[in-house]
Amino acid sequence: MPAPGPREAGAYLKIERKVGDFAVVAVGVQIALDADGVCRKAGIGLCAVGPTSLRAREAEEWLMGKRLDERVIARAGELAAEAAQPTSDTRGPAEYKRDMVRVLTVRALRKALERIPML
Repeated sequence: MPAPGPREAGAYLKIERKVGDFAVVAVGVQIALDADGVCRKAGIGLCAVGPTSLRAREAEEWLMGKRLDERVIARAGELAAEAAQPTSDTRGPAEYKRDMVRVLTVRALRKALERIPML
């Protein structure tokens, strides 16, 4: 796995019932910005909300070529939630899991942005 560049960062967030438990919902993001602060690369992975791990490709594409302000990040969260395929089980109803994908995607994108030093 290559080391991230100077304007690249990621974040992984997980909801679990207790520490070390399987995820109820998990989201990982990786973003890269150009010198003007525009997104040039984005990856969003979703865990525990489908038969296998998923990529939120429409959300990734939405981020490309944009400055990651609150409006853009919020829409990416919505698109990631639409990509999720959760099922109801003992860890929670599908509707809850889908909404948590949205929330965690927004939080992870904000955290990744915080980790990119402003040059």
